[in-house]
Amino acid sequence: MKIGYYPGCTLHSSAKEYDLSAQLILSNLGVELQEIKDWNCCGAFEAASVSHLLSLALPARNLSIAAKEFQKVVMPCSACLLAHVRVKKELNDDEKLKQEVSEIIDQPAVVDLDVRHVLDVFVNDIGIEKIKEKLKKPLNGLRVACYYGCVVVRPSQFYHFDDPDDPQSLDEIITALGGQSVPFPYKTKCCGGALLLSDEELTLEMTKNILIGAKEWGAQCIVTVCPMCQMSLETLYPKIESKYKVNLDMPVIYFTQLMGLAFGYEAKELGLQRNLVSPMKLVDSLK
Repeated sequence: MKIGYYPGCTLHSSAKEYDLSAQLILSNLGVELQEIKDWNCCGAFEAASVSHLLSLALPARNLSIAAKEFQKVVMPCSACLLAHVRVKKELNDDEKLKQEVSEIIDQPAVVDLDVRHVLDVFVNDIGIEKIKEKLKKPLNGLRVACYYGCVVVRPSQFYHFDDPDDPQSLDEIITALGGQSVPFPYKTKCCGGALLLSDEELTLEMTKNILIGAKEWGAQCIVTVCPMCQMSLETLYPKIESKYKVNLDMPVIYFTQLMGLAFGYEAKELGLQRNLVSPMKLVDSLK
């Protein structure tokens, strides 16, 4: 199965470990990702604060390029996903706006692609049973807090593959790998990642609830599906330990990295040495 791949800016920079582990695991499961040509930054959340048209033109250009080769495009970043599924709806609902964007990107705005998050592809295209078949090193009851973040399953009028209030797809993967998904009331709460540079104190408060909440619910690690969430949780981790006088002792890792460990890959193959909060104690406990 060959799918178009939009990595977004972070997967080629601060989240290389997510890119590495996602491509490795998908390849193991028979999915070949082919990066779309000449893609550009989608603008994520920031472009909309500058110009609404800019926030539409950036992802519209990516989809228009991808449409020349693919019918489906997968994205690992939840912020990138939101930008692209939003432009699909807005341009399909407004022909005049679509023409305006077409003029800006100097080509017809073609947005009728199947745009999917990588988590969606794992659960709904590949399936839990096939994931189970690849299991080599079960997680042996590892207690995991599944953190979806606030936009991978919301707003549901743009994109819907799981319950927007109580998603279960990531929990199902963890269970299939032999882990235990802990009851986690913060699974879809915002981490404040988009505010990290403009209001660190607010982001600190929002992230604190997630990290300390996961510890209080008995998790041994948090798994994420978005590089912005990962950045917020890892970057503020030591500040939260210091400010709130808590020893978290709980790594934050991409779900594809945890899948890779259960599939029998070595930590270095999955980029785990790049994580800001060292997961090596956890890795050793699973051997």
